[in-house]
Amino acid sequence: MIAVAALPLAAGLSGTDFNDPAKLAAGFWVAMTTAAGVSFAAALLAWTTIGDDALSQPAADTKPRAKQLPPTLQRHCAVAGTPLATSPHPPPRSHPPTAKES
Repeated sequence: MIAVAALPLAAGLSGTDFNDPAKLAAGFWVAMTTAAGVSFAAALLAWTTIGDDALSQPAADTKPRAKQLPPTLQRHCAVAGTPLATSPHPPPRSHPPTAKES
């Protein structure tokens, strides 16, 4: 929401400038360049400051979990990523085998 309010001001757009197509077109490119620069700076900041060791270190007050779940309980979320362990059962076939697959 801050970007929605701040980008037009950074591009020099205010009040009646939104009614003038030439000023709006010129301000669009300034706003997009500004947004790209800020996004690049944020990505660079995140890349340099966020470490990948956060998940490898256990918290001080946690108990260790079991290494592997039984096959009947192995589940995964397709949105979060691939399964951590392979399933002991092959996936069901969606069609009968063809001559090439047999």
